[in-house]
This record gives sequence, C-alpha cells and structure tokens, in this order.
Amino acid sequence: MKFLTSCRFLLPLAGITLLLAATTAAAAEHPAPYRRIGVVDLGRIFKEYYKSRIAEETIRRQGETYRQYLEQLKEQLQKLAAEERVARLNSQNIALAAEERQKAVAAERDAVNRVREKRAEIDLYMQSRSDAIRDLEKRKREEIMNDIFGEIRRRALAEGYDFVFDRSGHTTNDQPALLLAPPDADFTDAVIRELNRTAAAPAKTPSPIPAGPAPAPAPAPTGGAAIVKPN
Repeated sequence: MKFLTSCRFLLPLAGITLLLAATTAAAAEHPAPYRRIGVVDLGRIFKEYYKSRIAEETIRRQGETYRQYLEQLKEQLQKLAAEERVARLNSQNIALAAEERQKAVAAERDAVNRVREKRAEIDLYMQSRSDAIRDLEKRKREEIMNDIFGEIRRRALAEGYDFVFDRSGHTTNDQPALLLAPPDADFTDAVIRELNRTAAAPAKTPSPIPAGPAPAPAPAPTGGAAIVKPN
C-alpha cells in the first residue's frame, strides 16, 4: 500500500516535470524577438546625397536672381532721390518767378511721393522674396528628408532593425546623443550608396524662378522749369 501511495503522488509530479520540459523546449524553438538596433548619421547622409547639392545650387541661383532684381530697384531709388533733391532746390530758388516756383513746389511733392513709393516697393519685395527663399529651402529640405527616411525605413524593414538612431544628433549640452554603438550597427554608407545609385547622370539644375516683373522705369519729373540738374 505504501508503494501504491507513493506512486500515486509520483505520477502527478512526473507530469508536471514533463510539462515544464516541453515548455522549455518550445521556448527554445521560439525565442523572444531580438530587438535589433541600427544607427545612421543623418547629417552626413543629407550632405552627401546628390539631391542636396542640386537643391543648394537651385537656392543659390534663386537668391542671386532676387539680388540682381533688388539692385535694379535700388538704382531706380537713387535716381528718384537725386530728382527729389533737384526738385527741393528748385522749390527754394528765390530767383524763379512765382508761377515757376509753384510748379517747382508741385514737382517736389511728386518727387517725394515717388521716392516714398519706391522705398515701399523695395521693402515689400525684400520681405516677399525672403519668404519665398525660406519656402523654397523648406520644400527642398522636406523632399530630401522624405527620400532619406524612405530609404532608412526600407532598409530597416528588409534587415530587421526594430530601432534606428541618428548618431549626428546632440543634446542640449552639445554632447553626442548616441554615446556608443557597435560599428556593424551603422548602415549610413549603405543608405548613401542607395540614394546616390540613380545619380550616374547628373540632373540638370532647374532654372530659377523669375524674380518678378521688370522694374518700371522711373517716371520723368513733372512741373515747371528746373534750373538745377542732378550730377
């Protein structure tokens, strides 16, 4: 009886042991997913991507186009300012007859208004072109980053990276955000190669956007005889 009683307790114990063994074997066959970590240098990728150089050249050329147009506007302002000085001198010339002086005063008012309008035009142009350059920079940067992120996501999915960190980032203390990573975790070079794979034939730099309508010539001064002329 004692033997039978002992067997009665050993049988459940043996079952538990077999269950634990089976569970351990199953766990060995299906281990927990390994969280693979990848690293890239976004700053370097952005700099070495061929589209970044094209975008930089496009922005530079656009800025040069705006600058040249602004110089034309400033030259017009200088001419108008010179005409304003002449009109002021004429309006103060006591040698002129009363009627001629009245015409000179009216010419001075017109010259002052033209100078004020041209300065307002320049201020508005500078603000609008500055906004346009910022919008262009933002649009180009977004296009480039979309390409970069797309390639990083594609490679991460293909190679099983669960996390990808940017090693070019810095903390608020200007220290590297990523302090340490194994060399084989960095796939920056692979991303750059793939992004530049289609750059065998350099793309043409797009023509710059027109700076704006051609500056209108400064209107001729109105009024009576002007006895003082600009240099």
